[in-house]
Amino acid sequence: MDDTLHEAPLQGRDITNGILLFVGSIVCTSLPTYYIAIKPNVLFLLVCLAFVLVNWRRVALSEKVLAILVASVLGAVISAFYWGDMTLALYPIYLWLSLILATAARHRDTKLFLRVATIFCIVNVVGAWIGFVSASAGLGPLYTFEGPAGRPAYLYLGTATNSVVGNFIRPSGLFDEPGTLSFVICMVVALRHVTFGASKIDAFLIAGGLVTQSLAHVVFGLVYLVAVGRKVGWVGLAVAFMALPLYFVDSVSMAFSERFFSRFEIVDGSLRGDSRTQITMNALANLDKDTILWGVYGQCSKIAGKCIEMYGGMGENPFTVLVFLGIFIAFPYYVIVFSIARRGFYRSQGHLISLGVVAILLQRPVVFAFGYSLLVILFFFNVGRARRLGSLDARSGGNRLSM
Repeated sequence: MDDTLHEAPLQGRDITNGILLFVGSIVCTSLPTYYIAIKPNVLFLLVCLAFVLVNWRRVALSEKVLAILVASVLGAVISAFYWGDMTLALYPIYLWLSLILATAARHRDTKLFLRVATIFCIVNVVGAWIGFVSASAGLGPLYTFEGPAGRPAYLYLGTATNSVVGNFIRPSGLFDEPGTLSFVICMVVALRHVTFGASKIDAFLIAGGLVTQSLAHVVFGLVYLVAVGRKVGWVGLAVAFMALPLYFVDSVSMAFSERFFSRFEIVDGSLRGDSRTQITMNALANLDKDTILWGVYGQCSKIAGKCIEMYGGMGENPFTVLVFLGIFIAFPYYVIVFSIARRGFYRSQGHLISLGVVAILLQRPVVFAFGYSLLVILFFFNVGRARRLGSLDARSGGNRLSM
């Protein structure tokens, strides 16, 4: 790989930290962890505890992070008293743990984590394409099972998925659904970009991830094209490589054309593949003064399905957390999104990748979810570190960032 470590020789704790970050941010959200003895959220809690115990001397909360933590705790407690449900006081606990863990993670820990995560993503992309091509060619699922959300899931050659139409699948790799695979790929690429600079590996992952047929992935990919600037040729070569199966296998070409490109057709004034506009409008329709403060119903954090039945489909959009939770609990999400967005407008071309991350978080507001929260917070911390060090411009050919 093109990213090398220039620090002192690796020690046992360095390797342990990198593996713990990988397990806490990616493994605990993967499909296999839902079928082991330890629940995924418990695994995340154990990883956070282990990381802090190993690195407790490094835990040093900055004033900004401490302010977010204190305000979030107070807000959650106030909301819990309002609804008479003290379990709401712990709703943001995964975010709190991610913030504490990230303060203890050194830059070299993140680099080691990214080495492992990159290999994991490459394996998932290759497997996803194998599954997509073989399914399009007529090979059916090898195994059918019930997914974590109760929906039917299917194991194909090289990939799992819960999205199947005839011979056409949207691969999800080792995750429960295609959007999750796309999210992990995009976040790993974003972290790699602010840590190592532009890379051919990133171009491969972005192009390969298109097999998920996620619109958010396409948006992130377009931002990435702008962020890498003159090195856009890497992405073009990667896309061309990924397109080979579409050219040589007629069934694959037909399936991809019929299902993927049809998601970009304009139907009744909107994209056919756009599943967010209507649910966003539904969320906005449920906002009023009381809802903004406290959320529409105190139990929505536990029984989101019931709330959707009561108040209409809202799904994942930037207003869902506000409707379900109220601003006292939800405000850290907006602070984090705004802070990351600000990074995208610094003079460094490389930091434009922050806008791609914002686009993903607006479509998938997962800062309170175990695993996902750690990925987001690691990016949140490292894009700030990259700005201070000026590493993006040094590696990407731009002007060094000012302090």
